[in-house]
Amino acid sequence: MWTALVVSLVFAAPPSKDAPAPTEAPMKRELFAAEEWYKTQKGEERSFVGVLERTPGSGPGTVGFARTNPYRLVMEDNGKKSVREVYVGGKSGLLTPYVGKKVKLIGKAVDMEVEGKQHHEIWPARVELIAAEKKRAAPAAKGGEDRELPILARGVWPVPQDKPEQLILRNGEELALAHGVAAADAKDMRIQIAAGKDVLKLLKVEHIDWKKHMLVVVASGTKPTGGYSVEVLGLSVKDKVLTIRWRLNSPKPGSIVTQALTHPSQMVLVERFDGSIRFDPPVKDKKP
Repeated sequence: MWTALVVSLVFAAPPSKDAPAPTEAPMKRELFAAEEWYKTQKGEERSFVGVLERTPGSGPGTVGFARTNPYRLVMEDNGKKSVREVYVGGKSGLLTPYVGKKVKLIGKAVDMEVEGKQHHEIWPARVELIAAEKKRAAPAAKGGEDRELPILARGVWPVPQDKPEQLILRNGEELALAHGVAAADAKDMRIQIAAGKDVLKLLKVEHIDWKKHMLVVVASGTKPTGGYSVEVLGLSVKDKVLTIRWRLNSPKPGSIVTQALTHPSQMVLVERFDGSIRFDPPVKDKKP
């Protein structure tokens, strides 16, 4: 028992007078490589790669007599997970900026028993931040690589169009103008919000972020009966040009349809694209 107590007190080193841990995680930081207790510890120095986590139930001031390490490294190799505690020599905030990040700890693996509990630890000489792999962002400003734009929401365009029309709406002012608001009034934010209420309702979304999104509207113009519908089939980017594929569905021969004028249309919410845009097929004023 006394042996365990001595081990606990020896390895739970008092807080160092070193500079406090930074609030941002540096790409590299020296830890205990220069400490005598690290240099004299047996074992080969190697790399441990994983995500640094707070040890459940730990917190500031818990490193010490009871041998509670505030950090642990969760590693994965070929689908198999392993966990090691990370010893920080009494400095409970030392690795706080790295929590939740993927890191490489260069250090020694130390296994010990303290007061009847097994501890599988990493004694770290230094830490290196492994930059997260950035997913290639789909360019929005001028097009970009060949890709397909997902359709985020669909709805019927609420403004009846007598003639075939195609619209690309990238801000609230353009949306207000498409609702027939006078140009001078379309700049009013209150009018823009009012014009957008029915659009949000039909799309079944809470808001539109014009910095990230835009609306595509395809209207076929007036049709003599019901049974017609407009469908946006997809949007693809190639050679920095966005092509919007759509079709007009006509009623099947002999089907029962509304005997009244209709205005088939569809609007879709998609990722904002500021490059060249074409419709396939081009919208034409063609009577059925």
